[in-house]
Amino acid sequence: MELIDKAKNDTSLIDQAIEDRERSNELMQGIVDRNASRYGAALTPAQIEQQKQSLAMGTTLGGIQGVNDARIAQKDANRALMADLIDIGQGVNRASLGSLGNAASAAASRESAYKNARAQNKAQTYSMLGTLGAAAVFAFL
Repeated sequence: MELIDKAKNDTSLIDQAIEDRERSNELMQGIVDRNASRYGAALTPAQIEQQKQSLAMGTTLGGIQGVNDARIAQKDANRALMADLIDIGQGVNRASLGSLGNAASAAASRESAYKNARAQNKAQTYSMLGTLGAAAVFAFL
């Protein structure tokens, strides 16, 4: 039941993509700041503002794309898990049906053997009675 629930409701990839999206803006700003200090770039306030807007737009679009890709991957993973569970269930079903077929065959064999034994017993009984009857007739004569 736990695996079926996971196959239907798992959102772990999407949740991770959302977390990554939230952290990516901070990470990208840190990279920009380090690069600016490393190369000694002196930016004007307008350039800094433009850089922030570009960075925000890029990380937002990247985050949206990442979440959308995660949704597709999550859907595929959930479908694959459900398909695996169905395959397992069908294998169990095939094995059970095979066992039922064997049991039915064995039951039919037992029934046939019982009927044959009963008929053979009946034939032996009549044969013995016939032999006893013939012996009695010969003994009486």
